[in-house]
Amino acid sequence: MSSSSSSSSSMSFSVSKKAPALVAPSAATPSGRLPLSAEDRVVPLFFFVHGIVVFEEGGTERVSVVREALAKALVHYYPVAGRIVADPDDDGELGIACTGEGVWFVEASADCSLESLGDVNLYFQQGELEQPQLLDLAKHKLLPSLPAELDQTTVPLVMQVTEFLCGGFMLGFKFSHAMFDGVGMAQFVVAMGEMARGLAEPTTKPVWCRNALPRLTPGPSEADTDHPPVAVDSSQSRVLLPYTVDIPIDRVDKLKDRFEEETGERCTAFDVVAAKLWQCRTRAMGLQPHVAVSVHFLANIRRLLRDRLPPEGGYYGNCLNFVVVEGQAGHIAGSPIFEIVRLVKEAKERLPTQLSRWLKGLAGQRVPTSSSTSLSIVDWRRLGLYETDFGCGAAKYVASFDEPPVMLLNSPAPAKGIRVVTKCVAEEHLDAFRNNMSEW
Repeated sequence: MSSSSSSSSSMSFSVSKKAPALVAPSAATPSGRLPLSAEDRVVPLFFFVHGIVVFEEGGTERVSVVREALAKALVHYYPVAGRIVADPDDDGELGIACTGEGVWFVEASADCSLESLGDVNLYFQQGELEQPQLLDLAKHKLLPSLPAELDQTTVPLVMQVTEFLCGGFMLGFKFSHAMFDGVGMAQFVVAMGEMARGLAEPTTKPVWCRNALPRLTPGPSEADTDHPPVAVDSSQSRVLLPYTVDIPIDRVDKLKDRFEEETGERCTAFDVVAAKLWQCRTRAMGLQPHVAVSVHFLANIRRLLRDRLPPEGGYYGNCLNFVVVEGQAGHIAGSPIFEIVRLVKEAKERLPTQLSRWLKGLAGQRVPTSSSTSLSIVDWRRLGLYETDFGCGAAKYVASFDEPPVMLLNSPAPAKGIRVVTKCVAEEHLDAFRNNMSEW
C-alpha cells in the first residue's frame, strides 16, 4: 500500500487554449421543452462537477476526433445541447429548452508529455501541502472555462481536450448535476467514444423520461434515534488536510474473504473500504465513546425503479439516494472490522424497503446533515468513465477536481487497486489516520 505527495517541480507546465467555441449536434434535433425530474431540480444539484479522463495514447488530430464525436453524440443526447431554463408556464420550474445551441468546447495543447507530470492523478487529487494553490493552477489549465458574459447556471456541459507532446491527451469536463448524475455523465462520454470509433449510434440508447421518477422529499428519519448526536464541532473550523493512498486489490479481497469466513455472507469492496475509512477516522479523532458518528454515500437506485424506467437502461438523469450508517464512536472504533463492514452492508440492504416506504408516502427520503463527526464518501470507480475509448485504447485513469471528504477511484493502470483520496481529518489527527489506514 502506497501513499505520496507530489513534487511541485514536476508540475511546471504551460497550456495554450483557444477561445471556447460551441459544438452543435451534427444533424437536426428536436426542439421544445423537456422537464427535469424532481430530483434534478433539487437546488444543491445546481453546481458543476469537475473532472478529467486521461488517455496515454491519442494518435493524431485527437481534438478533431473528440469534437466530431461530441457533435455526433449530441444528436442522440440532444437535450445536452440545450439550456437549463425556468418554465413560465409551470410556476417557474426548471427544465431544458432544446435549442440545439451546442456544448462549449475548448481546444488546448500542453508543452510537455504526460510522463513528465509524474503521478498526475495523485497530484490532481491531493496537491502540495505547502502549495495548495498549485491545484487551482492545474484546474485552470486543464478544465474548460466559459465566456464571462454567460450565465453558467444555464449550461449543462463544458468540455476541453488538452493534447500533450507524447501523443496522449486529457478530456476535461464540467457538467451540471441538474442534467446528469455520475452514471449518466459517464454514459454520455462512453457514447462519445463509440461515435469516435465509428458506431452509428450509442450501444446504450439514451432515455429521458424524467417524469417517471418519483418526488422523494425529506421526511422523518428512519434511523435509530436512541442515540442522538452529540455536537463535536471543534474540528469543524479547522483546516482538513489531504491524504491519498492506494490500496492493492489483493488486500481488499483478503478482507472480503475473511468476512465471508466469519459471517457466511459476501460483501463488496466498497463495504470493506467504507468500513475501514469510517473506523480509522473515528479512531484517529479520539472521540468520546458515546459520541454519535456516521458515514453516508449516494447509491444508484436505477435497478430499484425498474417498473418506472426502461429495463434496457439508458436513463442519464439523477437517480440517487443517500445511504446513512450510524453508530457510537466507541463501538465503531473498538469493534472488529467485520462488524463495521456488516453495518455498511446492512444499511445498503435496507434501501429497497426504505425506497418502497418513500414511494408509498410512509416516510421521507433520508438526507444526511454535515458535521465534524459525519463522513461522506463519493465512489467514481464504477461510473463507466474508465471504459471510455476514443479509438486509441481505454482511459488510463480518471480524476476529480472536486474535494469531497473521501473520493474512491481506481488506481492508475496497470496497478490493480483502489485509490482513496481523502480530506477528512485535521492536522493533529493525520498521523493517526495514516497509521490506522496502513493496517490491513
